[in-house]
Amino acid sequence: MGDEAPGSVPERFAAAIGRLSAVLDDVASLAADPGLGLAGGDLLIGWVRELERCRNRLQVPDQVLLNLMEAAGCRIDGPLGLFASPQAFLAALVGVPVGQAKARVQAAGLFAATVGTDGQRVPARFPMLAEAIGSGEISADRVWLLTKALVEWEKLLPVTGNNVTVESLAEAEELLARQARVFGGRQLMQVIDRVAGWLCPDGMVDDRPAQDAVRELEVRPIERGMHKGTYRLEGRLTAEAGAKVLAVLDPLSKPLPVTDESGHVIEQDCRDRGQRMHDALEEVMDRSLRAGELPAHGGTPATLILIAEEDEFVAAAAADPESGDAGRPGSGVTETGDILSMDVVVGLADEAEIVRTVFDRRTGDVLDLGRTRRLASYAQTLALAARDGGCTFPGCSKSPKWCQRHHIVDWAKGGKTDLANLALLCGFHHQRFARHGWSAEYEAGRVWWRPPKIIDPEQKPILNIRHRAGLLLT
Repeated sequence: MGDEAPGSVPERFAAAIGRLSAVLDDVASLAADPGLGLAGGDLLIGWVRELERCRNRLQVPDQVLLNLMEAAGCRIDGPLGLFASPQAFLAALVGVPVGQAKARVQAAGLFAATVGTDGQRVPARFPMLAEAIGSGEISADRVWLLTKALVEWEKLLPVTGNNVTVESLAEAEELLARQARVFGGRQLMQVIDRVAGWLCPDGMVDDRPAQDAVRELEVRPIERGMHKGTYRLEGRLTAEAGAKVLAVLDPLSKPLPVTDESGHVIEQDCRDRGQRMHDALEEVMDRSLRAGELPAHGGTPATLILIAEEDEFVAAAAADPESGDAGRPGSGVTETGDILSMDVVVGLADEAEIVRTVFDRRTGDVLDLGRTRRLASYAQTLALAARDGGCTFPGCSKSPKWCQRHHIVDWAKGGKTDLANLALLCGFHHQRFARHGWSAEYEAGRVWWRPPKIIDPEQKPILNIRHRAGLLLT
């Protein structure tokens, strides 16, 4: 049998991983051999099934390792010492998307054995499902669906008025373990919905404790695919919070067509309902940031920090937005690492306080810090509210509290921050008027807007009379 010592468990595990990698190399090499085409259909089907089972079985060691990382607090020597959690490690060093990394770590805590504070092994919280996963009969996508359901149901254990108990959860687990071996995707979701209906038959209507138990909200960046660079907003609100959200967003998300001084629509709002709700939420966020009432974060006021090359910013700000160029060159980076086009950077800077900071390109040290203020003063803002009454764009009814101070002649092009060069604009129109060919001008105490030639070949100026119609009649 040999005289070699069996070695420690970590050494044996490392050797097993090496053998697994070698076997996978062998399988991949044979799969690339044209001779494999001589196999019959029955063999091919069997191999596909076995490979899928092997793929699923790899979840078990993966989950165990994640739990061991969690127990170690990721405070061990080597690269793990840089990360506060296993999901942070998976996202940063392994390249797993943040959402998937969180789901994998969460599943590990539910379906794999953990290590207690005394160093002893603690069985899986859901042993029947763990057994099904270990056999390779449940795929990773099904595990993710089960994880979400079980975490939500567990939150209802201390809440009275439903059927969620330790015993009923065990029955639900047994049912899911059987059904998840057969069903996946939409069918498994239907099974989960039926189990949820059995656990909580009356739902959560007028049940504030239950609603509080499952409330959640998550905003996370999308890091792959065609939507990379955007964010996903997911969650579940209580009845009270949901009512408040709709009360705020509904009036802000109504269509905003462009009308002339007679009230005739000359340009429809082409946004769909979802896009208008998004823009309404962004407007609420803009309002919160401008109000200056948010708590400090990291010792500084709530602020959107952008970093951009000064020469690119100056060139972009001086460019003509109506020139027809595909976009201004360059980009900016937020403090969270999101890349914004220079068009967006210039638009945000028009309502920002610019702090010019010079960095040493080699070391990143700050060499010089200066401040150039371009925001309208408090007194000027009050005067604009009194003069304009709200958003000056034709047909818009937004009040001053939902408006930004717009420079008619761009500040970057020499425009002054005085009343004759300022106009109130809501966030929606402030971000979009230039790209659609509209321009503003000030005359006789009023802000007029010239439409693009595609709307009016003569480009006659239009005045928004929704706020100050009475003054025009006197």
